[in-house]
Amino acid sequence: MKNLLSISTAAILAFSSPVLADGFYNLFGSHGDKWGELTFEETVNTYTLWVWPNEEGQVNYYINNPTGGSDGWSNGPYDGYFTVDMPEELTQSCNYTITDEYGYTSDVWGAARMRWTSGDSFVLQRWQCDGTALELEVIGRYAFAQPTPQSVVPVAATLGLQSDRIPLSVNDPAHTVQGLDKNPAIYLDVDFSDGTSGGDDYQKFSASNIIFDDVSGDPDDIIQINYLDIDYNNPGLGKYAAQLTSTGKGVGTAQLLVSFRDAPHVTAAVTATVVSAVPQLKTPVSAALALQSYRLPVSNRDAAYTVYGLDLFPAIFVTAEFGDGSSVANSYHQDFADNVIIDDVSGDPYDLIKVVPWAVDNNAPQGPKYAGQLTSTGRGAGTANLLLSFKNAPGVTASIAVTVVSGSN
Repeated sequence: MKNLLSISTAAILAFSSPVLADGFYNLFGSHGDKWGELTFEETVNTYTLWVWPNEEGQVNYYINNPTGGSDGWSNGPYDGYFTVDMPEELTQSCNYTITDEYGYTSDVWGAARMRWTSGDSFVLQRWQCDGTALELEVIGRYAFAQPTPQSVVPVAATLGLQSDRIPLSVNDPAHTVQGLDKNPAIYLDVDFSDGTSGGDDYQKFSASNIIFDDVSGDPDDIIQINYLDIDYNNPGLGKYAAQLTSTGKGVGTAQLLVSFRDAPHVTAAVTATVVSAVPQLKTPVSAALALQSYRLPVSNRDAAYTVYGLDLFPAIFVTAEFGDGSSVANSYHQDFADNVIIDDVSGDPYDLIKVVPWAVDNNAPQGPKYAGQLTSTGRGAGTANLLLSFKNAPGVTASIAVTVVSGSN
């Protein structure tokens, strides 16, 4: 090549600042006169792979790693192998007859001779073009014995919530009165293979690598993730798992799970409990019916009431037990009046007893009612049965015998 250095060495080295790639090259000197970045990629067995951008005429170049470093090869040539993608302006200027140093017409693969010109640069003598040598000068580091870069991946993770108790809805007293957060923040802390760790920034800007699962640990579908914009001012960056919330479909306990695409064996979980200050309807598996008193006076004028003091309006109590081992004692029929059937007819052929309805909410006397008390009809004395069943569990029943008495008997 007649003019190998088209600019001074000092100017070339000025390009090699830390913000740029691993090196620079001058492609074919006066025949192509192209400058561009050179990137060290990896060490493959005994070879080092470098990459040239396609548009600059070269894809990649393999150099067999010397055993003594660059200094050991400063005074002699060294063989390497390359992939050739000839730029059109070069092939045209050479009339498409480019030959290697042995005189053979260049094809796709060829041999190269490398000679070190200083501690951090080398020249590749490659082809002849109309009798003129074509060289590629590289200014940059040589990665002697550098291992293949290892990916930095998660090795451990911890998942947390701003609050692990979530109200059923924004209208539930657990939210409006007790002040539980309907949308607690999700916290993810990750330890990486290089000894570093990450939190909010990793959770946001590596969202595509993080797999949040609000389904596998939530068979009753009571929790779900709120995804928010990574950057409110730049929606194109996508969304990330920011908060956990309730679906409003029920109360109970569920798990939020997390794993990673580049480290599927690293997992973490956090438990969340959806709660409500309003009693939740469940299906009874057994029940009991009771009265404050099982003997009623026939009327408030009867001696059984006026003299003997029998209660004319004994309270009704309903206890329900559920499959999860929980129960509601005495007040189930008030909490779930719509689900409870108190029957004062089927077991009372002589019409001796009747239910007295009470308001579910004392502050709303015209609202829903429940079977609060039992009393006599005043039509006679005798025995009747009060029956209990449930709309959502018709096979679960209970009954009690009630005696209506008169002081004149």
